[in-house]
Amino acid sequence: MAAASCTVFLIAGCSNDLGNSADSKEAPSKTPQATKPQASPTPTSPEDTAKRELSARYDAYQEELAKAYGKASTKGTKVNLYATGVAFATTQGQMRVLQKAGQSTSGTPRAELENASFDLDRTVPKATAKFCSDVSDWKLLDRKTKKEADLPEGRFLRYITVVTAEKWPKYGWMVLEEKN
Repeated sequence: MAAASCTVFLIAGCSNDLGNSADSKEAPSKTPQATKPQASPTPTSPEDTAKRELSARYDAYQEELAKAYGKASTKGTKVNLYATGVAFATTQGQMRVLQKAGQSTSGTPRAELENASFDLDRTVPKATAKFCSDVSDWKLLDRKTKKEADLPEGRFLRYITVVTAEKWPKYGWMVLEEKN
């Protein structure tokens, strides 16, 4: 039930593809005859670094969520090292709903960072980011039989998730809240 309700959100803003396009038929232009010396890499901006860190941290969070949903419990997972506040409380509530319904999930949700804004000048840096969430590989199961639950036809499997996060000194980016 909880996982089913998580999949019925707006899809606006997600690109058509979370990975590289496999059907690109553009032929490469001429192969260069001689290679020019490469310029030294351009230093990355603090925002670029923050973007990469936040994206990697959110990916790790999604993996821990998949473990929690897979057993309908955060016990034995590291969800609390990636989420706090409203985000962690929401996850705990969803675990109770799954337990009561006798359900769990299989598969792992994916998310690709669409864009983010940062306030890095704060004592505790803050970010607001939009991720394109893809739950097409996430299946709702009966915990006893392991049979896949029937879910509504036409439900959204891709949608935008707006994440609010702070960068904590000990842990890195912590998810404070997620809105779909």
